Amino acid sequence: MEGTVFAPALEGIKHVKSEEGVMLTRPFLDVCKHILPIIEKFGAAMALVKSDIGGNITRLENKYLSNPTKYTNLYSMVQEEVEAKTAKGSSSCTNGLLWLTRAMDFLVALFRNLLEHQDWAMSQACSDSYSKTLKKWHGWIASSSFTVTVSYTLKISLLKLLIRNSCIFPHSSHRAKYPYSGVVFPSVEIMSQTVKCSFSSIFASNNMNVAMKLSPDRKKFMDVICGTGDINSDIEKFCTTFSPLLEENHKFLASVGMDELKAS
Repeated sequence: MEGTVFAPALEGIKHVKSEEGVMLTRPFLDVCKHILPIIEKFGAAMALVKSDIGGNITRLENKYLSNPTKYTNLYSMVQEEVEAKTAKGSSSCTNGLLWLTRAMDFLVALFRNLLEHQDWAMSQACSDSYSKTLKKWHGWIASSSFTVTVSYTLKISLLKLLIRNSCIFPHSSHRAKYPYSGVVFPSVEIMSQTVKCSFSSIFASNNMNVAMKLSPDRKKFMDVICGTGDINSDIEKFCTTFSPLLEENHKFLASVGMDELKAS
């Protein structure tokens, strides 16, 4: 490939805001779309993350396409829902933007960890990023305990159980099928046993009596996304230029009382 996998996103970020400083719907969503191929490089470990992010992008995109002129400003659809008192609905565009922004916060934190902590394994980078970004928004699930019983040979059974009993990105397209869907890291191998664990400990596998393969080998991942460019430089540019846009989303959502919503 020409350059790293971040090249399209870096180019897209240049066009997210209008000359007047307005956050534009289509360019912002396009940047988020450009991140999806990067998530794919994680393999099965991030399959549901990709699906959840894609679902929220689609929700916002469909609203935009219903009236591109009306919804050119990314925040216009949120303002409309706030005025109609529908912003807190599980299928609202407001929730879509909130959780899309939080998911991007998680990924930016992950990319920063990969850049700044060369000695960290991928699992440590993921766990730390989760703690810094998503963990506090997961409400009662984060502190409750649940029991999963699976066989070593039936990894898919564990995945289904986790999907039914977890809540990472709760307002994604998965929710219709699995009311509490949103497992972040579905690639799991587990011995035949019953494991009682807190939700947050899923991201701290050292504290579980379970062998969990949460993520790909760090070196292999970095080699795959490198391409012909300077991957460290592109990661730094992406985090530096995209983070302020995400922060602006949070500030707007806070201004309409929608930035503190937790997963229900």
